[in-house]
Amino acid sequence: MSLLSSRNKFWRRFEATIFEVVELAIDIFKAQGSFPIKEDNLNREFYFCLVTANYQLQKQNRGLESPPFYEGNNQPSSNDQERTTRESKRPDFQWTITDISESDPEKSSKQFVLECKRLGQPVGNWILNKNYVNHGIKRFIDEDYGYAYGVESSAMLGYIQNMDPTSILADVNSNIKSLKQNLIKKQRNRTNFIELSHIISKNFPLNNLDLKHIWIDTRKSKKT
Repeated sequence: MSLLSSRNKFWRRFEATIFEVVELAIDIFKAQGSFPIKEDNLNREFYFCLVTANYQLQKQNRGLESPPFYEGNNQPSSNDQERTTRESKRPDFQWTITDISESDPEKSSKQFVLECKRLGQPVGNWILNKNYVNHGIKRFIDEDYGYAYGVESSAMLGYIQNMDPTSILADVNSNIKSLKQNLIKKQRNRTNFIELSHIISKNFPLNNLDLKHIWIDTRKSKKT
């Protein structure tokens, strides 16, 4: 097996384990039946769902060694000679793993990022679907944010607060056109979420990113 394919296999296994945790966390989150409205409150509540999901899976000898970092800074890269703007930016969630297939130990620490945003009709001056793109997707493209720096895949979580998912997807894709990126494609409806796929290009390592999208419907009941 080549070193490249070994790295790919290692990362995909890590990614698959993260999604196992995320899917169970969504089940726990949805079972609550009511949800916060504000993004910070949603993310904080979802964090504890991730922790609980990982705990349950670890008791079955599955899951990850540790829960994600919540609002932790991007980690430094040995590609940079000094501190960068990217290092002061804070993805919503990130998991870290040591890739022992890396020949350079300084490059062996890798992070999988999950960035979360609300979806639906505008809230005052805050245009949710547009900001999903400009304050979400764009952070994986803009080098000053550099989310998912140096890895091949990452993810976004969308909290659907109103509007139907088909209209949201059309609106989000309309805004993606301004970035001159590929559009998001719907993959399938799962029991508690919608799965979508997206390949974006960027100017920092690696050049193409498999950005998965997971949308949760929170329209039925809300709490402050």
